[in-house]
Amino acid sequence: MPASLPRLLLATALGLAASGVGAQDAVRATTARPVEVEGQAWYEIAKRQRDRVRLVKGLACADPATSLVPASEIRTTLERYPRFDAPGFVPASRTDTTASAGYPRQQLDAGTPGAAFVMITIDAAGGLQQARVVCATDPAFATQAVEVVGRNRYAPARLDGTPVAAVMFQAVTFGVGED
Repeated sequence: MPASLPRLLLATALGLAASGVGAQDAVRATTARPVEVEGQAWYEIAKRQRDRVRLVKGLACADPATSLVPASEIRTTLERYPRFDAPGFVPASRTDTTASAGYPRQQLDAGTPGAAFVMITIDAAGGLQQARVVCATDPAFATQAVEVVGRNRYAPARLDGTPVAAVMFQAVTFGVGED
């Protein structure tokens, strides 16, 4: 790849806590090699973007400017499914992932990093029922984040060993670096 072409670096972090109080899991990146962007490694920039879109206590976006769904709607959705801390509950999980997604053209051209936090409903068979972006640094990243989670495969949540529908969260982080 010529040195002048931007390279898409996409990382995802999976938040399994159905309560929505932050996704604190590790980041998996498409490259193991750190890329410098304005003197900082891309993963540091990605973490700052991800921290802006995570849910905090009260089910609100950490940065209110990124909010796309009111906390009351998130709470209403969560109330329809088993609580993550219910005895015998095992959360839904990703079984197969893809780290490729289109980068919004305008944001790519501008070299703008971003992130989105997606509320995902998984049915009792492990199928994706709904993917709804609750926080995003830019609406263009929201569209691409839904595409990313739609490509993944999931195992259903279980309650006392029986598959059940449940909600999970996934942060999708976009960053641009130069080769």
